[in-house]
Amino acid sequence: MRSQSTQPVAPSTVDNVLPGNRSAAGVTAEEVVDVDIELDVAPREVTVHSHRKEWVRWIEQAKKPETRVARVSRAVESLRNGKQAR
Repeated sequence: MRSQSTQPVAPSTVDNVLPGNRSAAGVTAEEVVDVDIELDVAPREVTVHSHRKEWVRWIEQAKKPETRVARVSRAVESLRNGKQAR
């Protein structure tokens, strides 16, 4: 789990803002703006990419087609029950 800082961020110049983002916000590169940042605490369901690969590898390693079918069923059921890694 990533730690969160509760310390205020010092004002700084952001040089890496993409031009498309600036135009969407209606500002230019020369403008100074104040930004309010709010912590997003909405729950998220995330399956890490490497976990997906692990499930796929496990299914693909089956030699018999009926074993693959059984593994797909087991994988779907496990993922529905919240298990991320095999």
